[in-house]
Amino acid sequence: MITKQNKNLKANYTRIDNSVFTGGSLSLSGIGLFCLLSSLPDNWDLNAKGLATRYGFGEKEIRTRLKELVDKKYLVREQRRADGHFSGFDYRIYPSPHTAIPDGGAPRSGLPDARFGRQYNKTINNKTEKKENRNKDDFPCEFADLEF
Repeated sequence: MITKQNKNLKANYTRIDNSVFTGGSLSLSGIGLFCLLSSLPDNWDLNAKGLATRYGFGEKEIRTRLKELVDKKYLVREQRRADGHFSGFDYRIYPSPHTAIPDGGAPRSGLPDARFGRQYNKTINNKTEKKENRNKDDFPCEFADLEF
């Protein structure tokens, strides 16, 4: 039996949705890292080496758990760029798995978004006649009387 002794907390605590614990998608280490990341302030500069040093885990273990949170969609990782060069990662943590595209889905590079693949219009054939080769017989009857 567990008796909770923290019912009257007013400050300096973190609220976490119970689905993180009961959902079954995260490992125990992943849950622990999620709780730790949820307790950090918004401007915290997150890096695996710093967490490994501070909490006594290996850097590889921290990176594995960060990847788990990203794969399970609790954590979104975006590349940060400065002057056109990679300068680290920005992380966003969500209370439940997040499926929406961040920032409205606009690609950050200015290039087309590769997630949607190529767009093909299968109804247009490049071998069709050019407009200048068409005569008025090619148009529907209501337009046949117009001069071009």
